[in-house]
Amino acid sequence: MPFLLVGLIGADGFTQVNSIKLIQTTYSKKAVRLVLKHVGKKVGSGTSLALLTVQQKKSHAKIGLKFALSKKTLPYIAVGDELFFSGTYKNTNVGSTLQSVNNYSGPMHHAIVVGKKDDNTLLIAHQNVHENSSKKAYVEVTELLVEDPSRTENINVYGLWPKRKGVDPKKILKTDGKIYEINLNSGENNNYLVETNFTR
Repeated sequence: MPFLLVGLIGADGFTQVNSIKLIQTTYSKKAVRLVLKHVGKKVGSGTSLALLTVQQKKSHAKIGLKFALSKKTLPYIAVGDELFFSGTYKNTNVGSTLQSVNNYSGPMHHAIVVGKKDDNTLLIAHQNVHENSSKKAYVEVTELLVEDPSRTENINVYGLWPKRKGVDPKKILKTDGKIYEINLNSGENNNYLVETNFTR
């Protein structure tokens, strides 16, 4: 189970590794806090969808703003966005202790974007990675290659949207204030930290 520290690393801690941050919205803080609260634990029925359902319920939001995951769309992804995998993906490009050989399987899988390691790697939170037993399911943070030549299925990104009608889209975005994002602490394996005082 990962050991979590909240807000203990200064702005210089990730400037070189992760200087370009993901977009922040009114839902970013809630998504990160939800993951930190439940990482290593089972949420609901243990399915990947159960985690997303809890996030939408806690955020009082629904999904919208659909687009496909790629390097071209990476600048438009926000912390808290949800990922929908259309098929089974076996990760054969394991180059990190964070990555398992088989991170998830289909026919449909769901995850939450919680951070960005580099220009081709997102950090995602998901559940039910042990498909052979839902009793062993738990929330886990792993890496995801944005563009992976071995992946054949499509991954769609859905941004959270207020349930109430008539909300100005600009009010969802955060252009200043604290950054909420789970970052990999490269000094220790399976250790994540939340950066809350990074200045863009």
